[in-house]
Formats: sequence, C-alpha cells, structure tokens
Amino acid sequence: MNALRYLDALAGELAGKGWTVALRLGDPPLLRLSHRSAPHVGESVMVVVVDGTPWVP
Repeated sequence: MNALRYLDALAGELAGKGWTVALRLGDPPLLRLSHRSAPHVGESVMVVVVDGTPWVP
C-alpha cells in the first residue's frame, strides 16, 4: 500500500469522527485536518511507507 492509500484510509476514519479532511495530491501527498469546533485551525499530515509499514514523520 502506498502513502496516498494510507492517507485516504485515515481521512475516512477521521471524517467519520467529526473531523474535516482534505486530501492534497502532490509530492508528497498531504491530509489537511481541522475540527468543526475550530475550523480555521488545522494541521497537515503526511505518511511515509518504509518496508511496507506506514510512518507519520
């Protein structure tokens, strides 16, 4: 599985728990997260796959 698929799976899980998610395609792909209680504050997450294991650096 590549980084984009892990981010997509994470986006699905977090969206189901009330987070706002936006998948940003690029190099590297990023997942932008914010919560409905603070929509103007957010964080970007990236995933690196090392030997088949996903890591969030």
